[in-house]
Amino acid sequence: MGRPKNPLTPFKVSSFHDKQYHYAYIQPPIEDAETGKITRRKLILGSLDRDLKVIPSVRFRLMDIQTRKRLIWPENWDITEVNKLNQRDLPNSDSLPADSSSNTDAQKSTPASNSAPASLPVSEQTIEAVTMQSHNESSEESAITVSSDSTSCQYDLKIYGAFWYLEQLAQKKQLEEDLLEVFHGDIALVDDLFTLAFYPILTRNSYNRLARWQRIAKTRSEFEMSESYITKFVQRITNKHRSRFIELRIKRQPTGAFAACDSTTKSGYGKCLVDLRWGKNKDRDDLPCTSLVVVYSLSTHEPVYYRRFPGNTNDSSVIRTIQSELKEYGVTDLVFITDRGFTCVDNMALLFTAGTPFLMCTRVETTPVIQCLMRIGYDADGLPKSIPYYKELDLYCAQFDADVFTGQLEDGTKVNLSGIKVNAYLNINRRMHELQRIREHVEEDDTYVQNFSSIRPVPSIDAARKKLKWYNVKQDKKTKEISFVRREDAILKAKAAAGYFASCMWNYGNKNAIEVYEDYKLRNEQEEYFSWDKQQNGQNGDMQMAYTEESIIGRDFIRFVGLIPFSELKHLWKTTELRTFYDSTLAILDEMAPIRYSENTSTDSHITTFTSQQVSICDYSGIKPPPEVMTSRAKQAWQQKHEPKPRGRKSGRGNTSKA
Repeated sequence: MGRPKNPLTPFKVSSFHDKQYHYAYIQPPIEDAETGKITRRKLILGSLDRDLKVIPSVRFRLMDIQTRKRLIWPENWDITEVNKLNQRDLPNSDSLPADSSSNTDAQKSTPASNSAPASLPVSEQTIEAVTMQSHNESSEESAITVSSDSTSCQYDLKIYGAFWYLEQLAQKKQLEEDLLEVFHGDIALVDDLFTLAFYPILTRNSYNRLARWQRIAKTRSEFEMSESYITKFVQRITNKHRSRFIELRIKRQPTGAFAACDSTTKSGYGKCLVDLRWGKNKDRDDLPCTSLVVVYSLSTHEPVYYRRFPGNTNDSSVIRTIQSELKEYGVTDLVFITDRGFTCVDNMALLFTAGTPFLMCTRVETTPVIQCLMRIGYDADGLPKSIPYYKELDLYCAQFDADVFTGQLEDGTKVNLSGIKVNAYLNINRRMHELQRIREHVEEDDTYVQNFSSIRPVPSIDAARKKLKWYNVKQDKKTKEISFVRREDAILKAKAAAGYFASCMWNYGNKNAIEVYEDYKLRNEQEEYFSWDKQQNGQNGDMQMAYTEESIIGRDFIRFVGLIPFSELKHLWKTTELRTFYDSTLAILDEMAPIRYSENTSTDSHITTFTSQQVSICDYSGIKPPPEVMTSRAKQAWQQKHEPKPRGRKSGRGNTSKA
C-alpha cells in the first residue's frame, strides 16, 4: 500500500539552481481533461538572492491571489516582497473584504500552520496564466533584479502631487473598497489598476511610455509595468469583474437618480475583435468602429454603467439593452435623459411601452415638435406672441402638450403616444440668422429653376436633385421632360423651426420648461466629462488600442475606473470657485503636479510641503491635506475654517486678583 497523498504538497515552494541563478518554484499536478493523465511541471515564482530573499517574477504577480495565499514558503526564506503584493497599509483598512485581512497572517505563518483544501483546484487555465518562462527570460529577469538592488539610490524625489490628488478623489468615491471586493482583496492588482487608470489622464500618452514615467513619478504600483506585462494584466479582467463592479457602483447611488446616456464612436484595427470585424460603420463598410455607451448618475455626477456595441447597432437596440441590464442590476426608478442621437419616435415608443420616464433633446423636425412650433404666432417685430422671455437665459421658453402621434416597435406593433410634452426654446438672434439663410437658399433655387432651360450642357435629373433643396424634381417617363415643384410645406416648416431647439418628455413630473432646461444642462455636463475623457489618451484617443477581445474588456474597465474620479474633478471645477482660478481641469492637475515624494533610506519618506494654492485646491475639493505638508500659517488657517473653536474662556483669562 502506497503512502497517502499530502494535500499540502502542491503548495510547498522549493528551490533549484540553474547555473549561477537560484529560483523558487512549485510543481502542481496538471490533469489532462481528455486522457486523465497527470503531469507535473515546474512553475517559477521568482528568484532568490544570497540572503534567501524572494524576488517575485512577473508570472507570480499575474497569478490568481487565491493560489498565492495557499503557497507554503520555507521558514528561513525572506518573503517580504511577496507580502507586499498581498497587503499594505490602507487609509480605510476597515473596509477591506474579510478574506483579504488574512493575507499577511497566511504568508507569515509557518508551513505547519498553513491550511489548504483537501484537493488542489488547479486547472489547465490556471497553469497557463502562470506558466514557466523560458530559461533565457528567467535568467535575464533575475539578473536585472539583482543588479537593480545593488545600485539602488539612497535618495530620490518623484513627481506625486497630481497622482495623489486623483487618488484622494477616488477615495471620496470609495473606489478602492469596491475594487478590492471585485478582485477578492488582491491589493497588488488594485494598485496596478489605479496606476493604469490615472496615467492617461496625467500624461495624455499611451501605455508604451508608462514604465519610463514610473521612474520619475510616485504611483500606487511600485512594479515597473512593461508593455508585455500591461497586455497580460488587462487580459485578467473579465466581464464578470465588470458586472460586479457596476453592481457595486449602482448600489452607492441614491434612489430616484436620473440617468444620462452618452455614446461615442471609436475606430479600431484589431481584426480579432468581433465588434470591429462584423460591426460595420454606418457611413462606410471599410471604416470599422465600435460604439461605447456610458450612463451617468446626475445626482452624484459620476458614471455608473458602460457597454460596448458594434458600430452598426441602431439606437433602439442600444436603449433596449441598457434598460434591460440596468433593471437586472436593480434599477427600477430610472429616468432616461438622452441627446438627439438617441431621439426618434420609435425610441419614444419603446420607452413609453416599457413605462420608463424620459427626457430627450429632440430635433425640431420631429413630428410632435414641428406641430407645436407651427402653432406659434409672431408680431410685427418678429417676436413670438405666446412665449415668455427669460432675461437671465436670453431665451424664449414655453411648454406645449403634443398631439397624439404614432410610433412603431421593432416587431411592427403600432403604439399611440399620448401625454408627450414639448419644451421649446428660442434664441431670437439665431432665428434671424437662420431665416435670412433660408431666404437666400430659396432665392438661389428659384434662380436655378428659372434659368434651367438655358444652362448648357443641360444638367441631368440627378444633378438637379442634388443642387435643389427646396424643389421636388420629376421627369416624365415618355417625354423625358423635367419638371420642378416648389416645396412650400417644407419652407414653412423650416421657417417655423428657425432658431429653436427643443426636448420631448413623458412622465417626467410637473416641471416647466425652465426646470427641464436646468436638468438637461446637467446631462450636458456629463457629456463634457465623457468627451474630455476621449482626449486623455493623446493622439490615439480616438483609436481603440486593442487587438483581442480579452484586451478590450480590460482596457474598457480601466478607462471606466479612471473616468469616475475625473468626472468628480470636472464637477468640482464647474461648481466651485476653482473655475475662476483655473481655466481647465488639467490646469488644476498641473498646479498639483510639482508636489513630490521624497524617498530616503536613512530617514522617513515624506511628501513635500504644499503651497497655499495647493491647499486651496484641497479645500474646494473636500480633501484634508496631511498635517505635515502644510506650513504653520496654512495649518492655522485650515483649523480656523474647518475645526470648531473650543467653547468657553481660556483657563486663567480675566483672573486679575492678586495673591
